[in-house]
Amino acid sequence: MANRWKTQIYGILMDTTKMKEQEDYIAYLATHDFLTQLPNRMSFLEKLQDVLMKGESGAVLLFDIDNFKGINDTQGHVYGDELLKDIALRLQHISNEKLFVSRLGGDEFLVLIENVNRKSEIEQYANRIRNAFEASFVLNGKANFVSISMGITCFPEDSNEINQIIMNADTAMYHVKHNGKNSFAFYHRKMKDVMNEKIEIEMILREALKKNAFKLLYQPQIDLNSGKIHSFEALLRLKDHSLRPDQFIPVAEETNLIISIGRWVAKAAIEQFVDWRNKGLGEKTIAINYSNKQLRDRDFIIYLTQLVKLNNINPELIEIEITESFLLENNSETMAFLHGLKEEGFRIALDDFGTGYSSLNYLTYIPVDKVKLDKTINDKFLNLANNRVMDSLISLAHSLKLEITAEGIEEWDQYLQLKQGGCDYIQGYLFSKPVEANAAEKLFDHPFIMLNE
Repeated sequence: MANRWKTQIYGILMDTTKMKEQEDYIAYLATHDFLTQLPNRMSFLEKLQDVLMKGESGAVLLFDIDNFKGINDTQGHVYGDELLKDIALRLQHISNEKLFVSRLGGDEFLVLIENVNRKSEIEQYANRIRNAFEASFVLNGKANFVSISMGITCFPEDSNEINQIIMNADTAMYHVKHNGKNSFAFYHRKMKDVMNEKIEIEMILREALKKNAFKLLYQPQIDLNSGKIHSFEALLRLKDHSLRPDQFIPVAEETNLIISIGRWVAKAAIEQFVDWRNKGLGEKTIAINYSNKQLRDRDFIIYLTQLVKLNNINPELIEIEITESFLLENNSETMAFLHGLKEEGFRIALDDFGTGYSSLNYLTYIPVDKVKLDKTINDKFLNLANNRVMDSLISLAHSLKLEITAEGIEEWDQYLQLKQGGCDYIQGYLFSKPVEANAAEKLFDHPFIMLNE
């Protein structure tokens, strides 16, 4: 019987088409942002590296969404994610062979512009991107108008090293954000100096909070009826540095350190009030400056109320000074804060009155007790033979049952005109510069003005 050989073949049938699709999808996920489907940071850096190796010129644009954190906080992160998707769709529509758009992360986007070397052409692309945000984004029936802050750096002019290029664009973007947002700026080397200075100031402020290295100076406000000090304005300074408030306060606001600093100021001022009272000097109103950025401190009124109750202080003797910028948005949060202060018995003063364009309108609806005429207004209208403008401002404040303080008074003639016009209080170097607490004690009941003058 003949042997029959049987051959058997063992194997696995595989759908290679399906595998290829899966591999492609995995490769896609590695190079694209999952939420927006835009190329991700890795894709952008690889693309930029290729362009640099070819010796091409171009630009990198880095931008983020202005106030995006506020959208997330008020509308929720799901809403914020949907908004980012819509933004990505608009950006995809303007992408072309010269314009490579990617998502860096969060609300930040990177754009690569290839084969351009004229700033005018780069500006056209920047405006093209900004124009994509002109129309509102409608989600869940609600329209959101979105603006962006954009930094631009050119290569190889500014740098031809990838990390430095990204850092340059980032520096330019933050320059825009620190100067009003909703715009773009080209990187230049001085920006880095400014950023380094702000970083240094931030470090100084953080150290000051840790080591209690702040102090308060006190500038008196003189009552024109009694000729004596009516109140003190507490002014923040650093113990070990000569930085001016206009140098360190903006940095404190940008970094949110203003919240901790604001609470320190309130506590220190109230402790000083108690110290003067315990020394038998009596009780005089202390004014505390309040930044609009401190609105992020949602429990500030509770904190302040607890301080005055703990120290048995009449809240009417604590005055909160706000500036007109505090009122610009005129939103419900701002008004709720002001009414909350009034309900607890604190006084409110509108500082720098007359420097804005709508001050008179504000006075008709905000719960303010006092207006403080800015030094620029006083210098302008107290040096004229005709004093009708200043008299009218004082009369207007009084007709609204508001007290009025003139700031920055340095000339005796200014004092005489203000007294004749019926001004309530005067503050300025004519009487006293801001002084340390122990020097303020010596001025407490000092008669600055003889009433028979």
